Formats: sequence, structure tokens, C-alpha cells
Amino acid sequence: MFELHRLQNTHLALSLRDQLDAAGIACRLDQVGRELRLVVLKDEDAQAARAILQLTLAHPEDKRIRDASWQQGKLLPQRVYAHHELGYWARLWRGMGPLTALVLLICTLVYLMLLWNPTGILAALGAPVSWSVMMAQPWRLLTPCFLHFSLMHLAFNLLWWWQLAQAVELLQSSRRLLMLSLGCALLSNAAQCWWAGPQFGGLSGVIYGLVAYLALYPRWRPELGFRLPMPLFWALMLWLLLGMSGALDSVLGATANAAHVGGLLSGAVLAMIWARIDARPVP
Repeated sequence: MFELHRLQNTHLALSLRDQLDAAGIACRLDQVGRELRLVVLKDEDAQAARAILQLTLAHPEDKRIRDASWQQGKLLPQRVYAHHELGYWARLWRGMGPLTALVLLICTLVYLMLLWNPTGILAALGAPVSWSVMMAQPWRLLTPCFLHFSLMHLAFNLLWWWQLAQAVELLQSSRRLLMLSLGCALLSNAAQCWWAGPQFGGLSGVIYGLVAYLALYPRWRPELGFRLPMPLFWALMLWLLLGMSGALDSVLGATANAAHVGGLLSGAVLAMIWARIDARPVP
């Protein structure tokens, strides 16, 4: 993954993105201050991507480029945009990191299986049954991450996972996302089991860990090129406080508050640790 170019012209940035998509080059646009940063997700596409960039910058009024851009405030479904619209979901999936996609699939599959046979699936997955069993078999601490007991719960968690996890995976690595997720899952689920018992589920402990990581890590390592918007951070903190107050229980059921707090704290600690490790010079 590498940064191809930064532009302030929104129309030109969109047309470049769509030309890359049409050429089968996975990419994305990020907002960086007042600029749009075009990032190519695969290093092997570097030569082709730079050729498209040079042609577009040299001939911005070329008809092919105009067809791919906004005209009169309307996206025209012609040529590049036709490809863009028809292949939207395929490109969305292709642009997702493998670990992000895998967790989405597992959580969705487990939810559907729980609708079919909840008792058998919970037993097969090794759902937590007591604090002592979880301590004897720590792998059971991971099981609650994949358990969601309502469609709203599943959709809410997977939406946040998709947004936050792919930021870590695409900007850093799948390995970093895996280690971060495992650490937050183990610590947040252990906190929830110790505080309120083993009857809980959901990915939200890991999500709060990702929130803390993405809010804090870039403060120490700004070259990451990403920072969680603070209004979003404070909105999630408000949601956390509402959950702890009990205001959400009548709407969503019992909230795993200890998992949320445990995930938030573990994500903050891991952000600090990795920021220091990443700051060390490579020998």
C-alpha cells in the first residue's frame, strides 16, 4: 500500500479513483486536512497507477476523464462510472483487508447458526460457562466476540468493526490488527466475565479497543496518516456512559459495560506500547 497523490480538486480526485477502479487497481480516497489523499492498496499496481496519474494530470480535459468526473453536480453512469456502479460491492469487498472480511463473515455465520440451533452452537463454540472454566481454558475468552443475539446488535457491531478494523489493517498490517484484536478481546471479555458473569456476547469490547487505539496511536505516531475524528470518539464515549447508566438496557437489553471499559483501557495501553516500539530505530 502506498500514497499515490494528494489533490484539492474533488472532481479530479474522484475521476482518478474511478479510473483506477476501472483498471482493476484497488484504491481509496482519504480526507487529510483540506486535501484528498489517493492510496493504492497493492504495491504491485504501482507502475500502472502512476501511468494513469501522469496521463490524467497532463490531460485533465480529456473526454475519458470528463466522463469519469462530476458534471453539473451529477455523477454520470457512463464508462468509468458504469463500471463503478456495477462493481460497487465487488470493489468494496476487494478493498477490505482479509482479517476484517474474515471476522465479518464469521460473526454473520455464527449469528445465522444461532437462529437455527442456539444451544448446540453455543456448546460447540465453547461459550463461557463460568469464571473458573474461562481461566482454565483461556481460549473461551474469544468466543463471546462472535456471539450476537439480535440483528441490531450484529449490524451495529459489524458496522463499527468494518470502519475501524480496516483502518488498522490497511494503514498498518493484518498482523497488527490481529494482535490488537486478540489483546482487547482477552482483556475486555475477562473483565466482563469477572464483573457480571459469563452470559454475554458481542464484538463491542474489541471495537472500543480499536477506538482507543486509533484515537491515541496517531498522536504519538502522526505519520500513520489517520486520526479518529474527535466528535466520533466523544459520541462513542457518550454511548459508553449511557450504557453504564442503564439507560440503554430497556432498549437493547443488558449492556456489557465492563467489556466496553476493559476494551477501551486495553486499546489505550496497546496504543502507547506500540507507539514506543514503532518509534525505535530499525537496526
